[in-house]
Amino acid sequence: MDSIVHVMLFALAAFAIVFASATFHEPEDGPLWKSLPKRYGWFCFWMVLISVVMVIAEHTVASVH
Repeated sequence: MDSIVHVMLFALAAFAIVFASATFHEPEDGPLWKSLPKRYGWFCFWMVLISVVMVIAEHTVASVH
């Protein structure tokens, strides 16, 4: 259950970050709403990729034997 809550909170925070960025980037509302799904997808993709790299690095470098 905690995992679902964490994913939902990440999705909400990610949407807020992407929406704020798109709001300041696009002067008109039309292009803003069209670009939002693509921006959100790329943001989530890169965050997942960074998280995977961090977990792999932590597993290999920071593991104690």
